[in-house]
Amino acid sequence: MFKKSELKNPRLVHLITDEKFPDSAYELFEAVLPGQNEFILPGKKKTIKNLKKINPIRVGKYDYLKPSFVEFINEYDALLVHGMNSFSIRVINRCRPSLKVFWIGMGFDYYDLIFKSKEAMLKPHTKAVARDLNVLKERNSGDVLKSGKKAIKKLLKWDSLDKKKQFLNRVDYFCPVLESEFYSVLGVMNGWSPKYVDWNYGNSADLVDGKFGEKFELGDNILLGNSAAQTNNHFDSMYLLKKYESFFSYKAKIIAPLSYGDMVYGAKVCEKGAELFGDRFIPLTDMLSSDSYRKILESCGYVVMNHVRQQAGNNIAQALFMGARVFLDKTNPFYEEYESKGAAINSFSDIETSPELLGSPLSDEEKAVNKMLLKQLRGRDVAISKTRNLINEIVEA
Repeated sequence: MFKKSELKNPRLVHLITDEKFPDSAYELFEAVLPGQNEFILPGKKKTIKNLKKINPIRVGKYDYLKPSFVEFINEYDALLVHGMNSFSIRVINRCRPSLKVFWIGMGFDYYDLIFKSKEAMLKPHTKAVARDLNVLKERNSGDVLKSGKKAIKKLLKWDSLDKKKQFLNRVDYFCPVLESEFYSVLGVMNGWSPKYVDWNYGNSADLVDGKFGEKFELGDNILLGNSAAQTNNHFDSMYLLKKYESFFSYKAKIIAPLSYGDMVYGAKVCEKGAELFGDRFIPLTDMLSSDSYRKILESCGYVVMNHVRQQAGNNIAQALFMGARVFLDKTNPFYEEYESKGAAINSFSDIETSPELLGSPLSDEEKAVNKMLLKQLRGRDVAISKTRNLINEIVEA
């Protein structure tokens, strides 16, 4: 057992996934607490695709059953879970009770708590496509016995929602993307009383700190969504954009990032996009470097993100900083977050009431307001300060 005086430089262990965000966590925590962080990636067989700066410890996906692995975790002063999944849930419930557990929420890992079903996050046209795809998947799943075996395997592998709620009581600190989401989750988690810690990944820091310049000559293109996830509601967006196609520039392309997510759904998006817009629809199906993607963002003076849930935070932040006109659904927590802070941002319903906005760039004054706001919210100094505050929670506990 460690005393507070011995925790000036606590040792932290991070459970991560092979995504783009943990690299940012590595930079921030190493900047504040160098040499005191260990990163663990479950799954030994898959080739790492997204992690560029971390050399993680690779462990088996069932290593949470090994006493030696649990003992290894228990040697640290705090456990930070980046995206709650079946592996991390089982790890945190096998650790010593005095180990401080931080849940760095990503969104995907707590929206099953906020919404009753995945369909509740889909709008009508997208929901219809999703249902058709589910029927197709069932038909292609083989005979009943084979499908039954798959269902049993899935049940054994993943925790039910009730189990997840029960296991999350072990989490001491919850760091969702937005503070409003903290209270949304608490509203459905009776008896859970974690402490809120304001912490976010710093993926936009270099941009908002001016590393790539302060002025951006944006193009007329429209960025549609951020992934091949159904929660982008691509189909509802595409039908609306088609309805008001005459209001945006004849040179404008509709650019849809579809390089990760549900690839079957993504293929349907590509099919419909080509049908509605022809060669004006540009799907991005390959992973791009940060520099290449940033250049594509700079070609988009308009950004349409039709999510009901919080999603695409990095894309939204970068677009606002660059000076793009961003359209969000009013129920998206990011809309309330930015609007309450005075950002020049549009609701998705504005496209219906004022379709001319699809061809009207922000004023210089509006761009300046958004740029200053993003510097205050997403700069590296801010991210470092939040990281230091999180570590102080461990030291002072």
